[in-house]
Amino acid sequence: MKFTAKNDFIVKNKDEKFFDQDLKLFKEHCPNSRLNSDIKRVNSFNKRILDGHMLFELLDKVTPEEILKNREVKPEEHVIETLDTIEAVSEFLKKESPDVEYPASILETLTGKTAGDIQNFIEFGKLFITQSENHGNESPNNEQSVGETNGNADGRDVSGNDKPEDDATNDGKISAELSEVSGELAGSGATVVNADDRVPDVNNSKVNELSEKASDLESKEQKLDEKESELDEKEEELAEKEAELDDKEAELEEKEEELKVKEKEVEQKAAAKTAAKAISSSKKKASTKNSKK
Repeated sequence: MKFTAKNDFIVKNKDEKFFDQDLKLFKEHCPNSRLNSDIKRVNSFNKRILDGHMLFELLDKVTPEEILKNREVKPEEHVIETLDTIEAVSEFLKKESPDVEYPASILETLTGKTAGDIQNFIEFGKLFITQSENHGNESPNNEQSVGETNGNADGRDVSGNDKPEDDATNDGKISAELSEVSGELAGSGATVVNADDRVPDVNNSKVNELSEKASDLESKEQKLDEKESELDEKEEELAEKEAELDDKEAELEEKEEELKVKEKEVEQKAAAKTAAKAISSSKKKASTKNSKK
């Protein structure tokens, strides 16, 4: 398929409304494409641009008719139900993690969430427990270690064993890591329960500071996505201009061929006229000689 025809199809048909249908076809025919890494970061700003990129690669694998036919198939609609009562949330949690008892505040927070969101919360809780255990086994690295209060500068007690960090320090570190993981889950589209609901003793100012940092990073990422979308649009404009130049170049080549044909026709006509004159002249000379005789 020529570049100009491909570009015309993309400009006419790229549409975020058909992103899911095009993505399904793209995964089927282009599973190892480098574009997959960008698709993982799709958002409302770059969805249309990414759809155009998918069409560009798909046109090397399938026909335009196949793409349009695939779009006629409506994607399956999945109705996501929420757990709207504390009793429903409690029953779900008992099934998923029967060995854990959740306080009423957590049950209230999770009420109205989907089963997937609550499952994310459970996985997050497991991660929290693992991190807490790891912190309990690590050597302290504070400005004043526990060992120093007992006369040892290496952070160990009299028996030589690692001293655990105090609760406030542990909560601060755990809160920071919870916020980082929470930000990653939120970025993936999952609903995450605030860190305050899990660690009641965490310093609120620290949590707010971390939340502000997460918000700043999210804002910067959004700006980067907007700039990337602008660059993609400029790239498309350049591609369109390049396509126009290719069309004009093709037209000029056609006109050049037409001129060559006309030039040959003129040369042939001129040669025919010259030949006709020569024949006519020779006939006149022959006629004059005959008359003299």
